[in-house]
Amino acid sequence: SDPSLINIKALFDEVVTLQQARTTTKNIELINNIGDNVNVFADRNMINTVLRNILGNAIKFTEDGGKVIFSATEEREYVSIQIEDNGIGMDDETLKNLFQIDSVQSKKGTSGEEGTGLGLILCQEFIEKNHGSIEVESKPGKGSKFTVHLPSKKISGSPNL
Repeated sequence: SDPSLINIKALFDEVVTLQQARTTTKNIELINNIGDNVNVFADRNMINTVLRNILGNAIKFTEDGGKVIFSATEEREYVSIQIEDNGIGMDDETLKNLFQIDSVQSKKGTSGEEGTGLGLILCQEFIEKNHGSIEVESKPGKGSKFTVHLPSKKISGSPNL
């Protein structure tokens, strides 16, 4: 892998462009509240895949006319990136099994979209490879919020991936 400094707002703009057709079809509003100068130190391709996956899920499980909001907060040596939707949400059971390879279940989206269920397991792996972590909050009918924590600079003393 090839860690470098990545501008998060620019990366989101890239990812959003790829999903444009789907957001237009479902009339989903994407709101990017990320500041211009927020950077993380990570492998660009891996984090692109992570954001694409999480955004893809947000669109998939949000009803027509819904919205997805991106934001980021800087905390000492880490940046927390939030992807929040007002979609159908998940119950505790689904949340508990989200990152369990042995209980992979694919749930259809609000427009019948299919998925593999493997996306988030891969995301977690990529995030951990980049010295980060991921957490999820969700309530049925209230939407979901994914938070990805990534280092804002090279972690000293850690080997390159």
